Amino acid sequence: MRYLFRGVMVGDGRRPAGKSLRAAQEEAGVPPGVWKGQGLAAVGLTAGDVVTERQAELLLGEGRHPDADGIERALMEEVSARLGWAWEPRDVTPGRRPVMEIAGIDRRLIGWQSTRRQQIEDALPVLTAKYEDRQGHPPGERAAYALACQATDQTRRPKHKELRSLPELRAAWRDSAARAYGADVVARLAERARAAAAAIWVRVRPIVDITWPPPGPSPWST
Repeated sequence: MRYLFRGVMVGDGRRPAGKSLRAAQEEAGVPPGVWKGQGLAAVGLTAGDVVTERQAELLLGEGRHPDADGIERALMEEVSARLGWAWEPRDVTPGRRPVMEIAGIDRRLIGWQSTRRQQIEDALPVLTAKYEDRQGHPPGERAAYALACQATDQTRRPKHKELRSLPELRAAWRDSAARAYGADVVARLAERARAAAAAIWVRVRPIVDITWPPPGPSPWST
């Protein structure tokens, strides 16, 4: 992906670190990519619109919807409105965008649900070291991607032969978390999330009151 974003998208040139994709394209005389295809409307895109760098990162780099950020914001607003919860950023990977998580959720529960990711991260250095011993040099971009896929495959648990319903899965997840961290941690999850949201709003509301309404005549005045 680095080769694609640093070279191919700027006409097989070299894009300096820190320079935006659009600026590098203008400097190289390369027109920006645009969306094309008959199915664009079904995913909320318009033919001819410029493909932004963030959209390309989401689609090509993460395999997600090009407007995943907007979808996630809408979901966060819906959850906040329905449940009275708030969100806060958490740094997961240095140099990458922080992950937005529900405020007040016990970090142990987050780590418990992230076991799969940790298994992959633990397996990858071992596979990389074996590759370097075998080949005599660090893996390139394609080899690193293949190693990441291998780490994902070898840490994947066997699938259950019998399909379970969502209520059954929820009950299993709840029981597993309760056994690991105590029934109280699970039972008071929503209560603690609402308390954390209230604390956040105490800090945020004075700022909102100061910045709204905007200066000038009231938009509702006649």
